[in-house]
Amino acid sequence: MVPEINEIQERAYSNGMSFLLAAQTLMIPKPLTETTFQLPMGPAIVCYAFSIELFLKSIHLREGTSHRGHNLLDLFDALPPATKSLISREFYNRFGMNEFNFRIKISEVKNIFNDFRYIHEKNNAYAELDFLRNFSDTISKMK
Repeated sequence: MVPEINEIQERAYSNGMSFLLAAQTLMIPKPLTETTFQLPMGPAIVCYAFSIELFLKSIHLREGTSHRGHNLLDLFDALPPATKSLISREFYNRFGMNEFNFRIKISEVKNIFNDFRYIHEKNNAYAELDFLRNFSDTISKMK
């Protein structure tokens, strides 16, 4: 039995919320001693990136489209223009970043899920944690 699109959309959204919660939980410093703590940034970044991916895929399903892959810019660009504008406007209202700069930021982190999942294979990787956190939080509210 194949699940209904609404059911898949709801599961994608729910899983996105789970990964957002996981990212937020990972960002709570864990004391090791009185003067040191641990903050697992890599796993938190992967969770933020995956939550964004799942939220975007959930929006695609709600809009009657479907898109595969981990590239956040591809997922965003494949949305209907009105939906992209709505997300950009909401991001601007919350964080003051215009649509042009918002899209640039997405392009800078478009492959972050793969980049940080395989960080051990790279010499370096770029992540803007505040943007990931804000992007994920913004689209989580666009159910």
